[in-house]
Amino acid sequence: MVTTRASTRSASSSTPPAHDPSPAGGTLEIDPVSKARTIAHMNQDHADDMVAILRHYAKLPQDQAADAEMLDLDFATMTVKSISGVHAVPLDPPMNTWSDRRSRLVDMTLEAREALGITGPVDDEHNGSSDHKKSNNNSQRRTKDAPAVYYPPEGVGFLSLAGVTFYFVCAVLVFSGHVERGSAVWRLVEAIRFPGGPETYVWLVRFLLLPMLAVHGFEAAHMARGRLAARNVPVGSTVWLLWVVNAFFEGVPVYQRWDRRILGKEKSH
Repeated sequence: MVTTRASTRSASSSTPPAHDPSPAGGTLEIDPVSKARTIAHMNQDHADDMVAILRHYAKLPQDQAADAEMLDLDFATMTVKSISGVHAVPLDPPMNTWSDRRSRLVDMTLEAREALGITGPVDDEHNGSSDHKKSNNNSQRRTKDAPAVYYPPEGVGFLSLAGVTFYFVCAVLVFSGHVERGSAVWRLVEAIRFPGGPETYVWLVRFLLLPMLAVHGFEAAHMARGRLAARNVPVGSTVWLLWVVNAFFEGVPVYQRWDRRILGKEKSH
């Protein structure tokens, strides 16, 4: 359950932290340098994990958990901002020592992934130590588990979608017997002076059916097994269906839109 953050620690600031007992022999003091490093590391290399944590612990739908960013971390609460606002995720139970943060973040990530059915390796260096990684390979260590947001067709993509949809409407009319001599559609084709007349129109629609199904079916399957699978977008989810259906009816422009809106947004961060 997500709650608003409240101060629950009663340790007095006048008590030297070094004498505060803990199971690991540590203290209840938070090192500001390591805290800043941990937050920066999570936001830079584990943004996808932050989305998963919000989806699981805060019960947010994937669109409201998008753009997750850790704002703060203490012994009892993780504060995360997403596209829908700021959320306080309780650490249950609270950490005993600040050195527990690494294992706790890993555990929460694993639990969230398992609950959401997300697969993929987990980088266990959630403490953000620069001794264990180089900045030039941060992008390689980024997980691919955050579900993508759907973006509707635009520009050329919309024209492609309209054109392919129009063809399949024509195919339905032809194969359902609505384009027969003397029918309303037949007369319409004659009226617009389709090259070769209604006979050629019917032949062309029939001839193109299998190639259209093959090409656009491949494009939809490639979107599902390629870009969507790489991001672990749940199969059958609304976002998954929208992208796959768009890939079928839109074709190549849907891949260009994905790369521009999804991958381009990640690179800008």
